[in-house]
Amino acid sequence: MSLRHQLRLLGLSLDDSVDYVLVPLPHAIEEPRIPEEVKAKLPQFARLNTVLEQFLQTATHAFSRFSLDDMLATTSTVQEPLYLRYEHESIPYVAAVYRKQTHAGPQVSIKLNNDGFAHAAKLARQRYFRNDGRSAEWQAADADVRDHMPAIRANFADRYTHVEAHYNVALMRLDITLTPADLGAHPHVLITFEPGHPDYDFERREGRGFSLRE
Repeated sequence: MSLRHQLRLLGLSLDDSVDYVLVPLPHAIEEPRIPEEVKAKLPQFARLNTVLEQFLQTATHAFSRFSLDDMLATTSTVQEPLYLRYEHESIPYVAAVYRKQTHAGPQVSIKLNNDGFAHAAKLARQRYFRNDGRSAEWQAADADVRDHMPAIRANFADRYTHVEAHYNVALMRLDITLTPADLGAHPHVLITFEPGHPDYDFERREGRGFSLRE
């Protein structure tokens, strides 16, 4: 086997014009390696779709079923929000729901857990001014919500006509705003997904704890 052939098998090459071997250098900068369990959550807006679906299916207040219609009719304020218990993948969480007045009219806010969801990709080049002082970090996420969160259309299309979504990388927070078809009949809706933690009702867990009166 010739030297040239042996070098070719090794991924090397021999320059006929000079007496040296050309050795390919490794890349100076490599793409960061993201663990698979983290990578699986980064682009999956569909995961937030299951959070919303299961919230609407399991939400309760004072151990009674609480529907979307009940939420839209709430009179709870941001100072005293309505707390709803719900489950996502059989894990209990608490959502906060409240009504407030905005420049566009009444708005009902629904705050949900994001199940650790984070999106590292650049969603859009535009940046937006917001009233919370973090304008530079909000990015448009309309297409991702439209394509991967069908629960929005399934539950709101009969009363709402326009949707906008913004994602804040630093806060790991997704805001979805919905504009009603009839401004007099329904409030605007803001659905927020942000970091949270499960809610454990220790008194109802079987086989745990003890009584102080026995």
